[in-house]
Amino acid sequence: MSDDEFQCPDPSILVERCVAHFRSQPDRLAKASLGAACEQWLNTELFLAYNFIEPSIFVETMWACTEDKKIDLAIVRGSTKPYQLYGYVENKAVYANGKHAGPIYNLSLQLHRAKDGVINQAPRLGFIFSCWSSYWRCEHSAFIERVEFSIQKTFATTTAMRLPCISLTDRTTLQWQMDRPEVEVCLHPIVFHPR
Repeated sequence: MSDDEFQCPDPSILVERCVAHFRSQPDRLAKASLGAACEQWLNTELFLAYNFIEPSIFVETMWACTEDKKIDLAIVRGSTKPYQLYGYVENKAVYANGKHAGPIYNLSLQLHRAKDGVINQAPRLGFIFSCWSSYWRCEHSAFIERVEFSIQKTFATTTAMRLPCISLTDRTTLQWQMDRPEVEVCLHPIVFHPR
């Protein structure tokens, strides 16, 4: 295959693979998101979804690597550095603790920043995962409204477009050990793609 034939999968394929992976194991992902303090769990799950689920969404020597050149998930080719960059995914997980405007704003900057001094034409995706839990004592609908408001305010002046994404609105109920009360968890993926 010639270099010209290599390209990153269409953003919709990356989104579909992510959602299918998340829907296949809601309990495990609910537990991971509940105990997380940042989006590292999300980077790990996307790494697994893109690299280890058959059939592969990549051709030949392409793969997704995490945390390369400050990119959450880079779609690259090759087995040794420097890799050839074909696309990238930036992730943010926002929680119902009231601290969501900053991560959303940072994501908008990451989607439009230069890589190695130039704006790379490689496809870029931005995932925002709204992670609500009854643990936070915040109404689910109120949290989603606040996140949506922050997203609209932040992305209103950018060239990023919102991609359709299947909502993971089903609530997962988790039973804690040590006689703690049950907790509900709900994940909502929101995806942006710079035009």
